[in-house]
Amino acid sequence: ARGPGNGVFYTVFYMGMAVFPALAGGLLDATGSAAAPIWLAIATLLLCLALLLTFRQLQRRATCSA
Repeated sequence: ARGPGNGVFYTVFYMGMAVFPALAGGLLDATGSAAAPIWLAIATLLLCLALLLTFRQLQRRATCSA
């Protein structure tokens, strides 16, 4: 189970590494403010935290019902 998990992780990671710098630069160019890419980073981190908490809750539910 570890191999497929690593495959998904690295696929998402490298896709993010390709997309987010361009997105941050586009936000900087569109707004003219250096704060816009920082807000993008904050939003991304909060999204990751929400996804992690959701995953852990689903994992706990699956463990308790088994």
